[in-house]
Amino acid sequence: MGKDRCKGRPAVVISKRSAGFGVPASKVAGEDVAAVWKTAGKAIRRIRRGGGPQLIHATCKRPRGHFEHDPLIRMVEDPVGSRSEITSITQGLTDWGGSSPRARLAGARTVARTALQMAWHQRSDPRDPLEEAASRLDPDQQKRIVESASHTVDRAITNATKRAGISWPP
Repeated sequence: MGKDRCKGRPAVVISKRSAGFGVPASKVAGEDVAAVWKTAGKAIRRIRRGGGPQLIHATCKRPRGHFEHDPLIRMVEDPVGSRSEITSITQGLTDWGGSSPRARLAGARTVARTALQMAWHQRSDPRDPLEEAASRLDPDQQKRIVESASHTVDRAITNATKRAGISWPP
């Protein structure tokens, strides 16, 4: 069992938690579009057969930090406008209280490395995440997924508009 990096306590394994509620779980790499599609398809078939809820735990790397307004992203995108954050980091390095100078330098190195990596990604050619995912599939997989998704969406629209008394397509 892993450890929660923040508190040093045993990490929660989502799939084990769901099993405690009688909900089966599947874990899948979120960047692998074909695997997500296959896993979701199995879960949907199970649910439609009356098998109850299903948890899909898809893990992905964050391309832009933990959340969109991450201070490191602001510092990389607008260093002049982020002077106050940069100043507080600098003051933390020179403050003689708290951690040892070695620990503060190690933290500063981590922050600098992360900022440089983010700057590199910001300056590189940004790609649409769907295009990026599609590029990992062979053409037959792409075609099958697009056709299946289009059929599912068309069927959902037809059913919804029929229930609402609206003719579709207009």
